Amino acid sequence: MTTLTYTRLINRTLEILAEQSSQEAYTYITEHANEVKGNDAQVYNFRYSLAAASGMNTEALQLLQEAILEKGYWYSSTYLLEEEDLKSLRDQDEFQKLVELCVERETLAREESTPELKILYPNDQEDHTIQQTIIALHGDQENIEIAEPYWISLLDHHYRLALPQSSQILFTDAYEWEDVEQGVEELKWHLSDIMTEDALSPSTTSLKPIVGGFSAGARVSLYTAIQDPTAFSGLILVAPWLPEASEWEKGLAGLQEAGVKLSIMCGEWDDDCLPGTMELIEALQEAHVDYQYIELPELDHDYPESFAQLLHESVTYIQSTEQEQDQEE
Repeated sequence: MTTLTYTRLINRTLEILAEQSSQEAYTYITEHANEVKGNDAQVYNFRYSLAAASGMNTEALQLLQEAILEKGYWYSSTYLLEEEDLKSLRDQDEFQKLVELCVERETLAREESTPELKILYPNDQEDHTIQQTIIALHGDQENIEIAEPYWISLLDHHYRLALPQSSQILFTDAYEWEDVEQGVEELKWHLSDIMTEDALSPSTTSLKPIVGGFSAGARVSLYTAIQDPTAFSGLILVAPWLPEASEWEKGLAGLQEAGVKLSIMCGEWDDDCLPGTMELIEALQEAHVDYQYIELPELDHDYPESFAQLLHESVTYIQSTEQEQDQEE
């Protein structure tokens, strides 16, 4: 039986909305929201929007008030004022007051939002040299806390895990990589900090970091590696969101010259990301870049159940060649 995760909860809600109705989707996410750990503000967003789309205006307004007034969350004022599903609420004074409150919170949140980096070390790092640093970027409308459980198994193999969080905030606890160039710059800042720390620590390996991520985070990882291919030994791209092949295809030659290897995985039912993934694979072949591709059966836009194993195998695949080169030097 497939374990329900936060990502699967969101994906399944969207599937029900597309295949059945907004009311069925509302019922599903309401019944299962407490079974997973994720972004509670986003769950509320789904619930009040789906309730309004289903004609349940009283319930929708109550949920919005609960999220904003009781929980302290905020949502983009642009979204609240332009989302079609919320049209039926906009004439109500209570709704307009909530929008005004969100404007205040949104302004403050955007002013204070900065790039963040959480670094996790193996529990027994004192007895073992850290094998390598893995930098893993979250997807859009996600955060460090959502990404961490998927990648944390790396600590069991003596890898250090670095988890960047974008400064581009969309609503409470939801961060995105919409501005790719800004994301690239933030990742470079984090990399500089990591390298500085490595220079001061005798317990770190000489192997260059591996960078990767999920969805839009994978996109930023790829763009960063193309701009600075000598900074990384490899990439791990999970369900990569790559909408514009023309902007990165020419840069792949640099990856080949630097010996950067890629491990790519994508679900066979991921309608949004599979086409871009296949374009990337074709371009990698033409540029003679080393890569491995794992197509995940019966999976949509999500991490696979076996991700911990696939993740370790991906790191081993990338690391093997660099270890040999390191020994030769």
